[in-house]
Amino acid sequence: MKKTFNSCFIGLIILSSCKKETAPPPASTGSPTYVSYPVVPKANFGGIGRAKAVGFSIGIKGYIGTGTSNDTNGLNDFWEWDQAANTWTQMANFGGTPRMGAVGFSIGTKGYIGTGYDGANKKDFWEWDQATNTWMQKANFGGTARAYAVGFSIGTKAYIGTGDDGVYKNDFWEWDQATNVWIQKTNFSGTARRAATGFTIASKGYIMTGQDYSGNGSSELWEWDQNSDSWVQKASLMSIGSWIGPVGGSKIGALGLSIGTKGYIIGGNSIWPLFEQWDQATDTWSICAYNDPGLATARMAGFTIGSKGYLGTGFTTGLNVTDQFLEFCEVIQ
Repeated sequence: MKKTFNSCFIGLIILSSCKKETAPPPASTGSPTYVSYPVVPKANFGGIGRAKAVGFSIGIKGYIGTGTSNDTNGLNDFWEWDQAANTWTQMANFGGTPRMGAVGFSIGTKGYIGTGYDGANKKDFWEWDQATNTWMQKANFGGTARAYAVGFSIGTKAYIGTGDDGVYKNDFWEWDQATNVWIQKTNFSGTARRAATGFTIASKGYIMTGQDYSGNGSSELWEWDQNSDSWVQKASLMSIGSWIGPVGGSKIGALGLSIGTKGYIIGGNSIWPLFEQWDQATDTWSICAYNDPGLATARMAGFTIGSKGYLGTGFTTGLNVTDQFLEFCEVIQ
């Protein structure tokens, strides 16, 4: 597999829109190219600070809900962010029990939250209607009750896989919005894991990083083809070296997003809130360190609206929860 890595340094530049600016590299680097990339603060999340929440978008609205503020008790509140107004509005509480470690995604004008942990592992699956602000329970997830799985959607189909039901999992399931039926697909080809992350680009789904049953983190990226129901391993993450400390490489509890044909993994370690960008066309990674101790480093929620990515909540370096919420664009264009 071809592995090519570029580097950049992200500084907090308060702007109203995304714009790249060149900046000198840190003194200890000697690395070839750096950019100072603006991450734009937006209105703080409307609920209390939390981690292990879910996020998704519908049109120009983004949504974050569930999670935990103390890593013990789950939450069920659900919030809408308006991109045009930069305001948060509380919506109808999630229809299931308060929980953490669930999955969330959208199909058309409907949002979905399922699985998770409320003191026990869950397999219920719920649909939220943006037009009516109401929740309806759908067919239970087809696999075992679990938490810390990966979920995403492609077209009118939803997918949930991996996770933890007391044993770490590698099964992978498809839900059809039209029939409300789950069917099992080809198992995830990596090792069984929990706390992985995922994203989609066109008809391809991606699962990456996470923790195996021995407690080891992963740096792998795997691509699933909806048309052939097959998995192919792609370029793995790699540490960016000693110039900024022991970051990069394996991750647990990271956030995955996509913008266009680029995938992003953010955080997933307890040291630096690292942004890393994957180019689908070249199967290469670019790595950007963002030095802001107030930004969450793991268990964040996020979503994409158009050409912008958004991330918020999560654990900071001291394992405190935050309500911070930020916007970013393509890091390496």
